[in-house]
Amino acid sequence: MTTNIFPAVERLNEDKILSCLGQAAVDKISRMLILGATESTNSYVLDYCDQSLLSGVVCVAESQTQGRGRRGRAWVSPEGHNVYLSMSWQFQNQLKELTGLSLAIGLAVIRALQTFKVDELSLKWPNDVYCQHRKLGGILVDIVARNEAQCLAVIGVGLNRWVAPDSAVTIDQQWIDLYTTMQESMPARNRLIAELIQHIIVVLQQFEQSGFSGFQEEWNRWDHLKGRKIVLHMGQQEVTGISKGINVQGMLAVEDTSGNVGHYSIGEVSLSG
Repeated sequence: MTTNIFPAVERLNEDKILSCLGQAAVDKISRMLILGATESTNSYVLDYCDQSLLSGVVCVAESQTQGRGRRGRAWVSPEGHNVYLSMSWQFQNQLKELTGLSLAIGLAVIRALQTFKVDELSLKWPNDVYCQHRKLGGILVDIVARNEAQCLAVIGVGLNRWVAPDSAVTIDQQWIDLYTTMQESMPARNRLIAELIQHIIVVLQQFEQSGFSGFQEEWNRWDHLKGRKIVLHMGQQEVTGISKGINVQGMLAVEDTSGNVGHYSIGEVSLSG
């Protein structure tokens, strides 16, 4: 008889997370919030920073009861193994200057995972992290604009480290977790969170200096869609064509059947054929 051996639960631990961070990253953290079950870490940080626009608030949770993906979609968020991470960051920028921020955060996730030698990673426009052609994680950025030159971004990262079979049955898309691809070499949960925080802070500092244009070339190297036939869904409108990567604003370039290339800032993408 075969016995299923599952990873042990690893509880969140502030000391373990901080001990894995460099001093430069620790200095950027104003608060570290460790939660049990919460509706959504992004929602929690938005409420926490509502009046102050406090930068550097890091929030991690054991589970989410109403985890959010893009456009209000549910994010399956079971307890004890995965990453539910949010961080606030104050920008002295106009809202329009934050275009492409979520794409840049995708690169922070890729960089963090590379330190653990995770194979076959890619980024699916606009906010999905893929591994072996299946969804490993997602990014959600909420932005509060207090005035023309001051914005607070709350960056949320959800990452599947290990998803139990009873939770997996509720996921409505092709997915993967780190345990499937790494088995016993899967990183410890607190160490993984620390690595994500470290790289997110570096990317945020780079973004403050260069905006998304400084990330475009790197992002295109990880592009899951480039050169593939896709359908871009925008409400009632659909565009079918070949994905040509993204431009310096983070807009998706699609070449239609007539050879014309259009650039799009919103929409949902599926592969065609």
